[in-house]
Amino acid sequence: MAVDPTFGINAFNRTKILTEKETLVNNFLCLLFATPGFYPSIPSLGFDIKRYMNMFESDIDPELMKAEVVEMCSDFIPEVNDGSFDIMIDHYGDKPFIVFILPTIDDGKEITLALGVTVNANGEFLYKFIENKYQTI
Repeated sequence: MAVDPTFGINAFNRTKILTEKETLVNNFLCLLFATPGFYPSIPSLGFDIKRYMNMFESDIDPELMKAEVVEMCSDFIPEVNDGSFDIMIDHYGDKPFIVFILPTIDDGKEITLALGVTVNANGEFLYKFIENKYQTI
């Protein structure tokens, strides 16, 4: 896995470099929130998670979502390409709460990242990622 620079500086006034975990999560978030056509050389790339935020929890098919993400990740995020991640659906108030569970390797150790995405009462997107899926989100 690789690391990415970002727009910002660290505590030593140097370009901030994201960790491997942060790079994976940023790339995954980019894929989730992007709409098809945002990446000109791969026009079908973009999951557009916004379309799921006004659906009922029972209308969301995690397996269909997973297949769509795996197809997109073949070109964009090879760490997720094998389909070993999982998607869980819950609710936050009256909106869906979608959790993407991403197994990865960090410093030679297998870890799990959980990335939760939902919408609050004002229609603003909320997302957070944590390590190890057994922690409370």
